[in-house]
Parts: sequence; structure tokens; C-alpha cells
Amino acid sequence: MIDPDQRNGKKCLTIVEGLKEDLDFKKKLKDLKREFCCNGNVIEDKKLGKIIQLQGDQRNKVLQFLVDANIADKEQIKIHGF
Repeated sequence: MIDPDQRNGKKCLTIVEGLKEDLDFKKKLKDLKREFCCNGNVIEDKKLGKIIQLQGDQRNKVLQFLVDANIADKEQIKIHGF
């Protein structure tokens, strides 16, 4: 699931959750940051597992990246938004 989270003012975070646990999150985060020229981090959540957070509204770009990298099928991904 790709979900934007409103921060202060116009800024938001893109949250990617529900990825497979065997995925190398740090490597994928590095690839995403390089691809979209943004900052981000990996967070360990007790309920949801590992979550990738990216600065800005990167929902559509992340969707295309996950599909192109064969990490998930387009039908498996849910995008939530404003």
C-alpha cells in the first residue's frame, strides 16, 4: 500500500508498506531515493513490519518503480490519497 501522510503545510510523506519481509529494504530505499531525488528512511513498525518513507508525494512514481522492478503486480498495489 502506498499512502501519503500530510506533514506541515504543503509537505507530505509517501509511505510504502506491506512489502515482503525478505526484500532488502535498505537497497530498495537507496534505489528509490536516487531515482526520485528525494530523502527517505526505513522504519520498523510493530504492527506493519518494515515501512519505507519518502519525502514528497511520490505515489505514482513508486507504483511504477515497484511494477518495473517486479517487486509487486499493479493489481496488488493500493494507492491512497487526498
